[in-house]
Amino acid sequence: MQGIKYLSWPYDAPMNVLPCEQMGYETNYIFHFDKKEIEKYNKLGFERYYHMPLAVDTDKYDKFKATDEFNRNYEAAGSSLRIVKEQLSYTLSEYITWIDRTTLLEMLGRRFDVHLYTLDYGENEKKILKNVHRHGGVNYVTEMPVLFKASKINLNSSLRSAQSAIPLRAMDVFGCGGFLLTNAQPEICEYFEDKKEVVAFHSIEEAVDLADYYLRHDSERQEIAKRGYEKVKRYFRYEDKLREMLSISGVL
Repeated sequence: MQGIKYLSWPYDAPMNVLPCEQMGYETNYIFHFDKKEIEKYNKLGFERYYHMPLAVDTDKYDKFKATDEFNRNYEAAGSSLRIVKEQLSYTLSEYITWIDRTTLLEMLGRRFDVHLYTLDYGENEKKILKNVHRHGGVNYVTEMPVLFKASKINLNSSLRSAQSAIPLRAMDVFGCGGFLLTNAQPEICEYFEDKKEVVAFHSIEEAVDLADYYLRHDSERQEIAKRGYEKVKRYFRYEDKLREMLSISGVL
């Protein structure tokens, strides 16, 4: 043992890693963006678990300009799963999330011009999403920021297993200065003011009504997007979050 401190900051919820002996090492400090995940591991006896919202690099995204040229082909991607209790729970939450998202997209697609960019698109999606324009995936570094800037509304429907956290995609939308319409995730509503910096919905019906309203009120929508961007630029910088983690772990 060299006594070297190790800091980790996962961006998946749940972490999809089974509790193990190494998590209890005195040199290991684990930060997570979902408060419920922290509570779970603290109850298991792991003391060096801390809550830390994700960050965003607004300076990087400021370099991109808005454009809507994003049509391309895609290939379906697959993954293998370990069938244990925790993995089964995660898989079920993924399936319920899929139902949430496809239902929301189709209901919005019946009234508005809705575009979906994804690699994960199969026969079931084709049957359900009849009114949604489908495109392939986009490059996270070079294309995603442009898409978020160009879209009038960016939609977030959080993974069911992420019980309270602000997801990475939401932070990316904020950081790009995009307008975010999201399910009322607890930490989003805690850190961002509804109807001022973000717009949150509690049901599919409410999401449709809110989309209709903000598509007809451009200046109000743009002002909310601006305030969301200003919030993350001021309070969710990587420099500040990393400095806080280093301070907690005693490195600074």
